[in-house]
Amino acid sequence: MIKKLKRILGLAIGPSEYAPNPSVIGSVEETPSGNVVLRIGKVIAPEGDREQAFPSWQQSEHVVINAEERDELIATLESQVDYKTIKCGDIVGMGSIVLAVQYANGAGGGERRIGTVLAWTDHKREYVVYTVDPYGEVGNGTYTFDEQRALNAYIARSNDHLFRHFNAKPPAITYAHVAERDVLKGDRA
Repeated sequence: MIKKLKRILGLAIGPSEYAPNPSVIGSVEETPSGNVVLRIGKVIAPEGDREQAFPSWQQSEHVVINAEERDELIATLESQVDYKTIKCGDIVGMGSIVLAVQYANGAGGGERRIGTVLAWTDHKREYVVYTVDPYGEVGNGTYTFDEQRALNAYIARSNDHLFRHFNAKPPAITYAHVAERDVLKGDRA
């Protein structure tokens, strides 16, 4: 399956006297087995027109990486732009383990991404709801020993982050009543 790139990657610096046809990544594909193929080649520009508006490229090689290597590449690229993605299982704050996390792309105010983290602090036996900034720093914790209140705080904070820049009121949080016969118990959980 071909994953379309919005543009050829590697053209930002442009050609130079040392590399009149710079190397580029022209496309990204996914194999049926889940591997990723980076198609690499050289820019092709007509003679005398190195600054053309829509350059083309010709593949000269490819790199195949598996899912683990892809994740490592993504993490390495993210580390270059000084922000970190918090994920389930990470330890944040004062020893809290992340149970759920939701990111929203910032549409204004300069934020790249802002998120909400629901975590559990084992030594205090309490839930924590954090706001996480684009650099992976957590703050503004809401603490509760009540599981339902922690979930409410997590959802309310997530809604606030999702709707903060669109001059729109977030939807009200409602919970339907769950009949006793539908509650998961023991081995059905």
